[in-house]
Amino acid sequence: MKTLLRSLASLLLLTTLAPRPVWAVANYTVTDLGVLSGGNISAAYAINNSGNVVGYSTTTMSGNAHAILYVSGNDTLIDLGYLMDGGTEVDAVAYAINDSGNIVGSSENFLHVHRAVSYSGGEATDLGSLVPASDAYGSTAFGVTLSGNNTIIVGRSDNDIDAFHHAFRDINGTMTSLTSVLSNSNSTLAYAINATGTVVGEFRSGSRTLAFSLTGNTMTSLGALASNTSSEATAINASGVAVGDGTTLTSQTHALRFSGGAVTDLGALGDGTFSLGKAINASGQIVGISHTTNSTYHAFIYDGGAMHDLNDLLPLDPDWVLESAQGINDAGQIVGYGTNPDGAEHAYLLTPIDEAPGVITQSGDATVALSANATFTATFAGVPTPTLQWQRKAKGAGSFANLTNTATYAGVTTSTLTVKKVTAAMSGDQFQCLATNFSGSDTSDPVSLTVLTPPSITTQPKAVAAKKNAKVQFTVVAAGSATLKYAWQRNSVNLKNGGIISGVSTKTLVLSKVTATNAGTYRVLVSNSVGTATSSAVKLTVK
Repeated sequence: MKTLLRSLASLLLLTTLAPRPVWAVANYTVTDLGVLSGGNISAAYAINNSGNVVGYSTTTMSGNAHAILYVSGNDTLIDLGYLMDGGTEVDAVAYAINDSGNIVGSSENFLHVHRAVSYSGGEATDLGSLVPASDAYGSTAFGVTLSGNNTIIVGRSDNDIDAFHHAFRDINGTMTSLTSVLSNSNSTLAYAINATGTVVGEFRSGSRTLAFSLTGNTMTSLGALASNTSSEATAINASGVAVGDGTTLTSQTHALRFSGGAVTDLGALGDGTFSLGKAINASGQIVGISHTTNSTYHAFIYDGGAMHDLNDLLPLDPDWVLESAQGINDAGQIVGYGTNPDGAEHAYLLTPIDEAPGVITQSGDATVALSANATFTATFAGVPTPTLQWQRKAKGAGSFANLTNTATYAGVTTSTLTVKKVTAAMSGDQFQCLATNFSGSDTSDPVSLTVLTPPSITTQPKAVAAKKNAKVQFTVVAAGSATLKYAWQRNSVNLKNGGIISGVSTKTLVLSKVTATNAGTYRVLVSNSVGTATSSAVKLTVK
């Protein structure tokens, strides 16, 4: 059965927001999505990349609920209605919206049985159940995607075989049970489907439930924290990283992340003992609900390897209490429900507060030895945390160019750049770090690299045969970074200025009047801060 609704097409054709990179946790502003006329409670369950939100709102103080759509940019809350027959008013909710504006959820029918419902093109459609000939069997649609020309909806349905829920996949209006491809488990649920068509949910395995992913008709068990604990997957991003929850060895329930065959316990807020993962975006940011130290429920975001209470990230709206986060899009906008400053439980939309990058600290010029490593650092403020890109201007070049990680450069997109095994040709190169986020960019001051080269002998001293009382000179020519130091030796013993000897610490050693006692082998040690070079040993013969 169908109910003609207000056309949504023109409202949903909005520009998709740019994906948000993985950055440190931002602060947020709160938008109260309000309620439908006559209602007092609302909740938001999903948000797409255009910023459009779905959920439910009560329409009477006694609690009748309708599915709702909040259209970004129009600040419009639209009543999506419900299934009707004979004028009976029933409850309805919208659980998912994709980037094309397809909306799915659940509505009671005239028998007050919850049925899977889709909203698309301005119409509400009863998707039926796995018992198509009867209106008495319930179903719920939890996820929707487009794959080519196919609209694929997933959820759970009652059946006439047993008393358990069965996961279903509906392709263009044809609903089929997934039980046969889910290890013939007698209890299965499908909670979400990503843009590539991979489905996640839960299936019963013996005495416990386990999270699964399903690509085509190939099922993969996503595992659990231990061999005797349970799990379920409730959301999945385009990269195939799933989130959900599961039991721990201490019988607590914690939010979980499933990625690459690994199951990660995300913990809980403070000393809380309970958390659920509800949604994940393309950047891997996860949102959900957690028990807190003081035994209340708060919305969280898991980002940068840690769980953060979203209530601590509301500098402009401290009087809100965010109880649960249910959805997050690729721009980092979050939806859920909580208690507003007036004490009403309303759906909310969180939008990150962006702050342009600014330099906090940076290192200065670097002077290092030939073949050693040089490091440069720069740190920046900014919300969200900026992306970093180190740049180099070669000596004599006119402009800076982005670096890539190579055998020579490491950490080019981090706060620390390492230049490995520097060469003499790099001396005079300059480096800077460019920081960028949605609100702007900033660049650290250029810093220079000086490469110190050890001494090398370019012209060796020459042997001398002199007559008694003659003046003798030994000269060396050396290259290397300043300052070069010289130490002349006779027979491997350092000489001192005095008497006939001068210039022992210069490049030219002078013996003003030689005698037979001055005969011997002469050499010079040339050194600087990074090395020493020893000249050839040459003879002085006095006749």
